[in-house]
Amino acid sequence: MNAKARWLAAGTVCVALLLAGCAKAPQAEIDAAKAALEAAKKAEAAVYMADQFAAADRSLNEALAEVAKQNAAPPISRSYAAAQKLLVAATDRAKALAQAASAAKAALKTEAEGLVSAAKAAVDRAKALIAKAPKTRKDLKTLKGELASAESTIASAKAMIEAGSYMEARGALMSATSQAQSVVQKLQPPAKAVTAKKKK
Repeated sequence: MNAKARWLAAGTVCVALLLAGCAKAPQAEIDAAKAALEAAKKAEAAVYMADQFAAADRSLNEALAEVAKQNAAPPISRSYAAAQKLLVAATDRAKALAQAASAAKAALKTEAEGLVSAAKAAVDRAKALIAKAPKTRKDLKTLKGELASAESTIASAKAMIEAGSYMEARGALMSATSQAQSVVQKLQPPAKAVTAKKKK
């Protein structure tokens, strides 16, 4: 290799090293990933898809850790290629999570609204049995109190639905339904007694 060729090769290497040393942190990708995770948070992914949201958060933190690692490296050896890949993956994951969380929230709203009807039906059944129960029954006042509590819970759950707190509403409605069904079971005559009555 003649002197000219050697100088040319050396110059090429120097240019390459300089370019490597000029590598900059992928700020646009960082901003996009953070915005996507924030959108998922606003979609209440942390509430309706807690595990997936935690995983998406970890994914972003891993990407940011790689960026920090390269920032701390000597300028001439910095490379943000791996960080960019991680950031793009974190962004895609967060965007998909936001959509999934919105769908999960809508499904839970539908479920909660259906549970209102089920809870009301259980209360109505209990009321009908209370109306037929002997006035001398010792636990009648207690049963009426339990039923009133169930009705109050249903009213609170409806307010929760209006406020968009579907998960809390679901839990409240399931509790109210269970309470009303308990009253029904206490008021219904035993199966054997019903059978014997029919035979007579």
